[in-house]
This record gives sequence, structure tokens and C-alpha cells, in this order.
Amino acid sequence: MLDKDNVYTWLENCDPRDCDALKRFLNRLQRKENVGGLAHYADLLRLALLDHYGGIWTDATTMCFKPVNDWLPEALCLGMPHSLASNRRTETWFIDNRSKDPILTQWKTRYRDLYFSENNRITYLDDWSTKPHQISYWMLNLSMRGQGSAARVWNSKLALKWLKIRPYFATNAVLEYILRLETPRERMAKLHQLILPISSELMWELHICNWSQPMSSFAKSRIESAGLIKLNHKAKWADSIAGGNAEPNSAWATWVQLAGID
Repeated sequence: MLDKDNVYTWLENCDPRDCDALKRFLNRLQRKENVGGLAHYADLLRLALLDHYGGIWTDATTMCFKPVNDWLPEALCLGMPHSLASNRRTETWFIDNRSKDPILTQWKTRYRDLYFSENNRITYLDDWSTKPHQISYWMLNLSMRGQGSAARVWNSKLALKWLKIRPYFATNAVLEYILRLETPRERMAKLHQLILPISSELMWELHICNWSQPMSSFAKSRIESAGLIKLNHKAKWADSIAGGNAEPNSAWATWVQLAGID
């Protein structure tokens, strides 16, 4: 488990450029510069640690039901869950780099050098406050047309050199750029293993349901066959559970039992 007190102990043996970039980002954040918050810090942090140590990253908002070795396939290359979003092929809340794939090193380096360099002033684009008359509004809409569109838009000179903006999912756009423009064709043929056996549809269903209520028998059967689920910290049902207003056989109670949590 990583926290603000032990993270630099883990980074001691990593690339010093990664450590410097992360510290610089925190300093800018403390000065209230528009750098996007700790989510972007965590994006570079996970890539730096995985690049040095290998292994698996999973967000703290993940609830595991089975040991990873029971369901995760042999590590042949970089692996992540499939994304249902149109502008990215994978999600970054679970990353398997047991193979120490060189693609992850390229991904980390480009992401760090674009957004965390010493003289960098590319600011975070707040997707939700962008107005229709702004160029960035149309860039956001264009990038939602597909993974390739997102890679082209957010790695373009317009975004990086002239407007100097990046969206929330800039990390994914950088990976797509690496896969499309910097990965040899012979390697791409083997990257079908990139997508891990984690049900994106199930994760989406869980994000929109009310966990303070009982699950259907069908939903329960799907959960019992899953190795893990990704929780959503923005869920409105959390107040009901915190206030003790959840049903005794609620979805949350079922998951806690499956995860073996007291």
C-alpha cells in the first residue's frame, strides 16, 4: 500500500528523473497551478514503479475476490482491462507489467517528458467547464470519435505547443500514440494479450447500480465468477451505507463477504 509517507522510499531506486518530476508536480499543485490534481500524479507514479519493479498495479478502490494467480493469465506482455469508452482501448486502474514490457517504459517516458518536465506549462483541461465556443470543446468532441482520434488530437502540436492543454485521460492518449506510431508491426501482432480477462461491462453495471440494495441472483452469479471489481468513489449510495441505512443483504454486504473483509 502506497501513501504520501512511504512513496519516496519506493522511488529511491527508480529513475531519478521520475522522482524529480513527481516532486515538481506536487510543488506546482501546492502553488495551486492547474496541473490536474493527484490523479495525474498517480498516473506517472504507477508507471514509474511498474517500470522499475515490474509486477501489478491496482487502484486502492479495487475489491478483490480471488488471489490474482487464480485468474490472471501468464504475463506475455503489458496487460490492462478493456475500456468501454470510445476514446481509449484500455483502463489504467489495473496494470500488469510482470513481463517488464518495453512499451511501458516508452509510455512512461513520453508521458513524463510531455507533462512533467521542468519547463512544462501544459495545463489541465477541465472537460466539464469547456464552452461550445472554445477550440478545446471541439477537440474533446473530435477525440471521442475513436482511440486513433484521441491519440492524434492530444499528441498534436495544436494541443501541446499552441493551446498547451491536456485532458483527464491524457495518459491513455499517450499510450495509444506509442502503440500506433512507435511500436513495430511484429510486436503489435502479439499484443492481443494486452486485454485482460476483466469484464468491463460488469464494472460499468456496478458503477450505476445502488449497492445499498440487494443484488439480483443473476448479478450475484456474475460477481461470484469475477476475480475483482472496481469500486466508484463517486457513488451516491455510499451515504446510505455509511449511515447504516443499507439493506442487510445489500450488494455491498455481499461483496464484503466475498472479499473476506471483517
